[in-house]
Amino acid sequence: MQRQALIPADKSTQSAFVLLPFMDGGGAGVPPIEIALGLLAFALAGTGWLAFNHWRALGHVRKAFIAERTRAERFAAVLAAAPSGFWAWRAGDADDGGYGGGALAQMLTVAPDGLAHFDDVLVLLRREHGTEVRDLATRLRAEGATFVLRVETADGRRVFEARGRRTTAVPDAHGEDSIWFRDVTDAVREAGRLVERSTALGVENIGLRQILDGLQVPVWVRGADMNIIYCNRAYARAVEEVAPAAAVAAGKEIAPGPGGWGQGLATEALAAKAPVTRSRHLVVAGQRRLSEITEFPIGAEGSAWRVAGIAIDRGDTDEARAELARHMAAHGAVLEKLGTGIVIFGSDTRVVFFNAAFAAMWGLNPDWLHEAPTHGELLEDLRARRMYPEQNDFQDFKRHRQELFTSLLDTHEELVHLPDERVMRVVISPHPQGGLMFTTED
Repeated sequence: MQRQALIPADKSTQSAFVLLPFMDGGGAGVPPIEIALGLLAFALAGTGWLAFNHWRALGHVRKAFIAERTRAERFAAVLAAAPSGFWAWRAGDADDGGYGGGALAQMLTVAPDGLAHFDDVLVLLRREHGTEVRDLATRLRAEGATFVLRVETADGRRVFEARGRRTTAVPDAHGEDSIWFRDVTDAVREAGRLVERSTALGVENIGLRQILDGLQVPVWVRGADMNIIYCNRAYARAVEEVAPAAAVAAGKEIAPGPGGWGQGLATEALAAKAPVTRSRHLVVAGQRRLSEITEFPIGAEGSAWRVAGIAIDRGDTDEARAELARHMAAHGAVLEKLGTGIVIFGSDTRVVFFNAAFAAMWGLNPDWLHEAPTHGELLEDLRARRMYPEQNDFQDFKRHRQELFTSLLDTHEELVHLPDERVMRVVISPHPQGGLMFTTED
């Protein structure tokens, strides 16, 4: 049988008892005031525990809020310092009028509160650009379609790159539709200057090629690998090709073969960093002609054009030289038969011609004269063999004789009394090819 505590039913009696389920029927009764106080203490303890937990959770929330606010402030500061301005809307919200950063107002040179609506931005652009941006912004907000567009301000002073796109920072969130404006005025102007410069250089290049093609002298250019990358029409004709492009494609050299020609000559010029010139007989248009070939470095290291070359026809000079040699040989044959002694010294003062009469008059060895001794060496030999008059100062005399090679303009005549009592009539005259000619008569 369940035991129950008895609590008097009469509430008017202070010591009355009531029956409580958790009390033994035989135990002493508990006064109601203590029960109420116990229940109140229990409730207060529970409330305090709940309040503590709530306070602690609130602290976490407050810290998270401060952290997020700090991050938002940092992001706002970064956006404010960004060189680009923007206008943004909540994606999918047709009623959102949008907002823009202060950087955009500064870029458009208006007060920060001067951009209350997106239309305030559009009216600051050229009319056709503003209309185009409005249409693209409508598509962006309706479909999320991205775009990139270059626009100008209404006064034409600034150029912006407008880039529209939709961003979503959190999955399943609507995100933001934004148009970023970046000032590209300086870049556009520089690009314009480069385009103008490139166009001018292109025109100049065409003109230079036309000039080179008009020349009757073969001209060519080599790349870093010493292969020909450009030539003019004269070069193409010299290597028997129909056009310069065909000559370049075939890689034909105007002076092929071993012995330092072609690429070897160009490599030598590049290594020496100076022009290198050599002469060679070439077969041009079926004729064998003497050509003077020069290769010289051009451009800086790493440039496309490294070495240029030119071939100058010296055939006329070669023919003239041969003709002159024939005339000199004929004249030499005539002079050889004369009884007058004749010797010719070149501009370098060396013997270039003498006849037998000259060698005999002065007792000179013809083989030695064929070795082309200088005028000073000849005087030294005559003095040593006492075949020339004694001089008070022989070295001074020889120096004055040497000066005649650069100072004598008219014929000079003198009589020379030799130690063997012979008297020689010596006539000295400038030679047409440089140097001096001496004629001697006994």
